[in-house]
Amino acid sequence: MKHACQQASQLTSDSFERKLSWLERIRLYTHLAMCKLCRSYNHNLHIMHDIFSGMRNHEHLPKASLPETSKAQILEAIKKER
Repeated sequence: MKHACQQASQLTSDSFERKLSWLERIRLYTHLAMCKLCRSYNHNLHIMHDIFSGMRNHEHLPKASLPETSKAQILEAIKKER
């Protein structure tokens, strides 16, 4: 990996932890304008960040529930295994 690409990937990662300085943003965006692989990496990292951030806030997901009969069958199977 080229040194410039390593710096760009580090800045991309850092941007999730803190606000980049204006000079860091200029360096990152200038590099992204020229490097297709780093643009792709940056894009994919943002997608993963959005997905995993959404997992932390999972109130919008329906709660999983198991019918009582299924619970009883599972408990019975566990008791037989012991």
